[in-house]
Amino acid sequence: MGTSWYPRTSSNGSAQSSNGGGKTWLWKIQAVLLSSLTILSILPVYMWTGAPLVAHAALPSGFHDDLVANLTGTPMDIAWTPDGRMLIPMRDGRLRVYANGALLSTPAIDLSSVVCTTGDESLGGVAVHPNFTLNHYIYLYYTYKKSGTCNTGSTSAPVNRLSRFILSSNNSINPASQITLLDTSPLPYHDHMGDDLQFGSDHYLYLAIGEGGSACCSSTPQAPRDPGVLLGKIVRLTDTGGIPPSNPFLGPDSARCNLNGVPPTGSPTGTRCQEVFAMGLRNPFRGAFDPNTLSARYFINDVGNVTWEEVNLVAAGADYGWPTREGPCSATNPLTDCGPPPLGITNPSFWYGHNVTSNGLGCAAITAGTFVPNGLWPGFDNSYLYADWVCGGIWQLTNNGGGGFTSTMFATVAPSGIISMRFGPYNNTLALYYVFGNYGTKGQLRRISLTGSADLKQVVASFRLDWADNDNNGNVTITDVASVALVFDSSNSYWDLNLNGKVDISDVATVAIRFDSGFLSSPFPGQGLSPGTMDASWKNECALLPPPERTYCFNQL
Repeated sequence: MGTSWYPRTSSNGSAQSSNGGGKTWLWKIQAVLLSSLTILSILPVYMWTGAPLVAHAALPSGFHDDLVANLTGTPMDIAWTPDGRMLIPMRDGRLRVYANGALLSTPAIDLSSVVCTTGDESLGGVAVHPNFTLNHYIYLYYTYKKSGTCNTGSTSAPVNRLSRFILSSNNSINPASQITLLDTSPLPYHDHMGDDLQFGSDHYLYLAIGEGGSACCSSTPQAPRDPGVLLGKIVRLTDTGGIPPSNPFLGPDSARCNLNGVPPTGSPTGTRCQEVFAMGLRNPFRGAFDPNTLSARYFINDVGNVTWEEVNLVAAGADYGWPTREGPCSATNPLTDCGPPPLGITNPSFWYGHNVTSNGLGCAAITAGTFVPNGLWPGFDNSYLYADWVCGGIWQLTNNGGGGFTSTMFATVAPSGIISMRFGPYNNTLALYYVFGNYGTKGQLRRISLTGSADLKQVVASFRLDWADNDNNGNVTITDVASVALVFDSSNSYWDLNLNGKVDISDVATVAIRFDSGFLSSPFPGQGLSPGTMDASWKNECALLPPPERTYCFNQL
């Protein structure tokens, strides 16, 4: 059954009182007094014991839900290397690897001795470098015992850390390969870490950082809206941790904040952080880049407080208003004060209220989100999927043609607890993988596929057409390969688009190479492209492909 929600209205219904007051990013872990709002513990309802976990998804006709792997602990996210290995960060600090149809017994790295796990704290995010094939870089985001303790609310509190590592071909990571790219300021509380970490189609690294409980539990409740603090922000970095030249807060009144999450000591009042791309977020937990567009279109799901859950279209310099705003309304009167946002604040693109239900439960925490590749599932072109951790629902979000969105129930997952979902490889096509867990001892990795789903001939339109200003000169030139999906690898059936038993020139998946000189037009699938037409000066360039985030280079032709 479909439910329509329209931006800039307040007619989504009232919040269910059974959802309690403010909450952590996934669940109300304990009774805590926040102003006049009491967080009611639902731990007895959702904590798993040692009993076997039985899960399933109720799906439309033609779809199938399968168990891929049982996991000890809570899985937080999913990412793929170009060779098909799946990386699964676990809340306790282990990075698990799923390869060749099996979950490997030994984690690639175990950071449990330095990762805090109280409340929302965890090893929460993972991303794979676009040129992983060449450099083997991966990126991890985790709550770090910087001062040796997990106690919050002081200068010795843990921080959230972003680091780069090297993943070897034998599925191990040497801890000495770690290069720290960013630390936040000490965390005010154990809540709202954020966690979404991924490369955009512009090849920059985007990290969603939660406000860490600033609004409830610190002397600076407006920190999420302060561009001089990294908490409550989307930050954008180069792959080495540098600052992209198009970030919005540059100039003489800005500084690097990567060492301590704020400008260096002695900086003038009002100094802004160069890392900040967007702000005013509470707990921007999961999101996705649209693989169906040339532009870097990024949706981020922001977990709400007492009334509204949000999907925000990330834009440079945007302020989404938390803690002044929640959803389309004032945070202090979230049901009645719902007029246009104050000057300088951007309303979410979509929101839903806690009156929405699934599995007989009130929905109260938006988590997983991903775009459906066009051509993959009939009726799902230009769709975004989002999930709610509390009620276990997955919805399809589509543009309604009137400036708003229509939300339609796609699936219900029981028990609830969906944390992340991404499209990845399955046989000769793609499927939706998701992980879930409820802070108990057991979690699962599962897969939703379309029975008799289309092969890659029908999915080819889904491939992301990347732009890459590799030399950062502001132009896409002859040296900047925008996108390429030409692969000649007879052992890789994934790319045998015409099913003739080999990968050859007839299997050109997609090419979107454009140069400001107009040197080469953009052939479409089915048209051949001779390697001889390629200028020798850029034959060694590489390009990022869409999920499963494969990287291919011209020198593979």
